[in-house]
Amino acid sequence: MVAVIVEVSGRVQIVAAAGEEAVNAGINAGEIVSGAAKAVGGGGGGRQFFASGGGPLKEKAEEAMRIIEETIQRQLSTLTAKEVA
Repeated sequence: MVAVIVEVSGRVQIVAAAGEEAVNAGINAGEIVSGAAKAVGGGGGGRQFFASGGGPLKEKAEEAMRIIEETIQRQLSTLTAKEVA
């Protein structure tokens, strides 16, 4: 399981958590949050299984969510490519 919460209020807050199976499948919550937080003008990160961050650019929240989705897809695709090789 992978859960990512994006909360937009005075600023954008991002939290990501990944279960053991997700981490074993190639998910890295720290990387997910780091990329999304940069999109909203901030920073963040953490470990493979849990990360948090955010930034002040509320108007970029949709872009951050797009980056989250793309990052997860890329992480899972990377593992699949390794399994095939």
